[in-house]
Amino acid sequence: MKKILLVMLALVLVIISGMLVFESDQKEQRQQKHILKLQKEAEPYESELQEIRQDLEERSRAIYSSSDISSSMVGFVMTSAGDMDLVKEVANEYSFTPIIVLNCDLSQDILLEILQKASEQNYEIMLSGMTFDENVLKTADIIRDQGTDYGYDQDVVFMIRKKCDSDKNRNLLKQHEYKNIIYYDSMMKSDISGKMRYIPYRFVRSNVSAYINTIEYAVSEKVDIIWLFNIEEIENGKLSKGIITDFLQILDKRIKKGTMHYIKLGEAFYALAKKEGLMQEAEEEYTRYKEEQKVRIDELEAEIDKIYSCWNEY
Repeated sequence: MKKILLVMLALVLVIISGMLVFESDQKEQRQQKHILKLQKEAEPYESELQEIRQDLEERSRAIYSSSDISSSMVGFVMTSAGDMDLVKEVANEYSFTPIIVLNCDLSQDILLEILQKASEQNYEIMLSGMTFDENVLKTADIIRDQGTDYGYDQDVVFMIRKKCDSDKNRNLLKQHEYKNIIYYDSMMKSDISGKMRYIPYRFVRSNVSAYINTIEYAVSEKVDIIWLFNIEEIENGKLSKGIITDFLQILDKRIKKGTMHYIKLGEAFYALAKKEGLMQEAEEEYTRYKEEQKVRIDELEAEIDKIYSCWNEY
């Protein structure tokens, strides 16, 4: 009888131990699920916070570090949000951040679709127009304002095409408070005039071998430049996916050799201000931008703290 009781007691203890282990496992699983849920909820806020901090670091580096080599940017002129697939395909294996050129001759609906797609990929944006008049500028102003909803700086860059570049149109840009301008210059020289900053562009349209000398000139003269591809020109044969890929490979070789480096659009204009002796202006602009971003940083940190405050609620 005593042995039977001992066996029964042992069984009870085993059952209780099993139940405790099971409950512990269940509790741990609930905890893990809860933590994963919180992390997933916080992920977009943490991602945006990281991007803002990285952007501030890059802008600061552009002001306070020195570089004595050519700087390159790469942009794509798009006519629809669908063009983004090609941009991702040809650009994602390289270390540069693509710049999406928003052609303000297009409808606002199309431009907003492109803007949203660019934002989803964390690409930079730049405004432009095949033509240039008050209507184009009005559309550009609207897209510039809308861009802030997608995390873009109010100081959006505007590209004025060679055929549209004139003192009159430059004054119009100034009146509309555009001060960072991409323009055509035969000698590929950057410039600062009347507090407006200018960095040159080149469209890549023909066989890449025709551009090797242009790249080498950029390297030797240590110029800052944006290389542009008009996706629409693939349809009329002026451009092809192969030309884009070949050109980017040639450019990337220069990057890896250390004779050229990639730079972001905002960094390029900060660096230009520094190069032209406008260090104080560049610092003031950076400080203003940093203060603007601090508001968003505080909002994001508050959201993240709020989410993780529920850490033990499972």
